[in-house]
Amino acid sequence: MRRIVGLLLVGVLATACSASAGPRPEADTAYRTAPACPDGPRRIPGLTVDGLNRVVASADLPAWQAADIGASAQLRDQRVVWVFGDTVRSASISPRLVANSMLVSSGTCIAQVRAPADGPVVPDAAPGVVRWPMSIVAMRPIESRAEPGVDEVLVVFCARTRRGTGEGLDYTFLGTDAAVFTVATDGTPQLSEIMRISPDDDSLDQVNWGAAARSTAGGSTCSAPAGPVTTSGVSCTSGALRSPTRPTAAGGSSGTAAGGAPT
Repeated sequence: MRRIVGLLLVGVLATACSASAGPRPEADTAYRTAPACPDGPRRIPGLTVDGLNRVVASADLPAWQAADIGASAQLRDQRVVWVFGDTVRSASISPRLVANSMLVSSGTCIAQVRAPADGPVVPDAAPGVVRWPMSIVAMRPIESRAEPGVDEVLVVFCARTRRGTGEGLDYTFLGTDAAVFTVATDGTPQLSEIMRISPDDDSLDQVNWGAAARSTAGGSTCSAPAGPVTTSGVSCTSGALRSPTRPTAAGGSSGTAAGGAPT
């Protein structure tokens, strides 16, 4: 069994900003959001889970009809970014099923993030090997390395997973990746890079599923399934798992999402 380790993500901020430095993505490679949300209150005090479910159910988004799992993070501009696993889209979009998706909400307006060629927002690792989001954390970029216009960095930890040929639970967890997105105020998250945190390992006795993350004063701490490892400036060292983010509400029971914050 692999041990749980602490992952310090200050290096992610530096590599994410340096990797994305240069010209903005061209129109055919940039991520986009649709529909455009109108100006208005971005927080919904006292929002209940039932109310949130009604908001999502009323959003008829071609690229997001239903999805698995779910995690969220609040941006500095008060919008909320949501990431999901296997996602079903409308019949007008091909492929009909992708391994992951992203929504951005502002108040009661929900917009879908559309990737180039309408693929998953975090591309597949290889044919038959997908990336399922497990957690997301929002952080400020390091000032000395920040690209002009980039106000925030999103890190999405993903389970690198090989799909099987059967049904249901026929899949194999291989390892963990971190997808890094840059975000401008009121802008669409743009994929900067994908970092491999742990190598492929299809051993049935490894316990690497799941990666929780939270912001701290010095960057972020999280759980990583392998270490010690240094990849693209990210250093994994032994340590205790810090308090994880709360899981996203996914049921129909009533409750309160405090201040409309991600839950």
